Amino acid sequence: MKKILLLSIMLSLVVFSKMPEEVKQEIKNDARSIYDEDKEQRHIYIKWQEDSYNEIEEKEKEAGLSSEEYRKLKKELQDKYGRNFVKQNIEINELIKREKKIKIEVEKKIGMKLSENKKINELEKGQNIKSKAEIEELVKSDSIPKEIMNHFEKEAKKLYPGNFYEQKKYLESSISNYHFIKNIK
Repeated sequence: MKKILLLSIMLSLVVFSKMPEEVKQEIKNDARSIYDEDKEQRHIYIKWQEDSYNEIEEKEKEAGLSSEEYRKLKKELQDKYGRNFVKQNIEINELIKREKKIKIEVEKKIGMKLSENKKINELEKGQNIKSKAEIEELVKSDSIPKEIMNHFEKEAKKLYPGNFYEQKKYLESSISNYHFIKNIK
């Protein structure tokens, strides 16, 4: 019965294994050093490590992470546990959850930032449209000679192209300075 069990374990190692041969050989060496006298335990250890390795590889498809992100997680675990794929397999689920949580938080922050920027842009557009109308009223209603007002308006457009809010502030300042200078006598 033990021989059949051992034979089936060995066959499953050969048939279903995705593990690279050099890694498999290192695990076999580890098993020999850990279970020097007990062949059955050695085979169980090898199967356990190999099954864990294969599960780690399978989890990549279900993880919802890019290949690069998953590769980094595996590297982190390999640095931490070496060839102990059982421990790596236990911990990989937590690392996947951590990465997904980080991705969600980053996406939320990006979404919030984009939403804030959109609101700011909408406010600026509204302010810009309002300022354009106010500039037209300002140019029409003030008692400054048309030639001087045209000069102020031209300078405002040159300094702040497309930004009617800043153009309006420039014109208001220029008009105020004109009246101040005109009243000094």
